[in-house]
Amino acid sequence: MGVQFDVIDNVIEIDDSCSVEDAETLLQLVLEHDDAVIDASKCTHIHTAAMQVLLAAKPKFRDLPEDEFIRRFLAPYWDTAAA
Repeated sequence: MGVQFDVIDNVIEIDDSCSVEDAETLLQLVLEHDDAVIDASKCTHIHTAAMQVLLAAKPKFRDLPEDEFIRRFLAPYWDTAAA
């Protein structure tokens, strides 16, 4: 599934494995919906290209992945205070 936008809740959802192919879609969604929050609770893998998009854009997160690696090493860089 990768990345999708929930118009009703104004949430960018990152599901399952977020591949390098999803990075461009993620970038477009973050730029077009700069007030949207990120729900990455179902993310099990994220490609470094997509991670770079998130680190550069600094979006607000509603939910971070449960994956321990992502939480431990990358969560400190993300603003998790949902709008």
